[in-house]
Amino acid sequence: KSTLLRVLMGLMRAEGREYRSSQDTTGSVAVEELTPSYVVIKATGTLAAKDGAKGFSYACRLKAFAGLPRVEVQVSVANTMGPRCEDFVPLERLAWELPTAIQNPQVRIGGERQVLETSLTGDQTAWIYQSTSDAYELGGTLSGSGQGKSAKPLTTGWASVSDAHRGLAAGVRGFWQMYPKS
Repeated sequence: KSTLLRVLMGLMRAEGREYRSSQDTTGSVAVEELTPSYVVIKATGTLAAKDGAKGFSYACRLKAFAGLPRVEVQVSVANTMGPRCEDFVPLERLAWELPTAIQNPQVRIGGERQVLETSLTGDQTAWIYQSTSDAYELGGTLSGSGQGKSAKPLTTGWASVSDAHRGLAAGVRGFWQMYPKS
């Protein structure tokens, strides 16, 4: 459990309080599917605060393919904080952190009409944030903004990080449609 959850760490912030997958003492990891071609490992649990308070629940599936240097990751999050599913949670942030060994990476982020690129060194960052259903912002070493709902872009909500030897890409399906969850 601990190795998997340290590599792919969930983070949630609500009402000024942080909840992390690494603080969940009841999470579990199991082989969900095992074939000669691939294996699926499933981690489930609850994002938890330092004092043990529970946040959203999550399920994370990692799919590794035999003979291929590729792993697919699918993360699902559910609001299980209130007694009813309609209970409101003032969510400030929901993020998944994936530390890598990539040094001085080239970053690409899908914008409204173009792919934006930058190189990072040291502690520099680059990010995209959906601030409303009709607006996104770029930050870190990138700057700019774009539309969501009114432009209906199919190209926002993904990013890739790579060097000459390895890389990783992530995306949120329906990025602007998922606001305020994106």
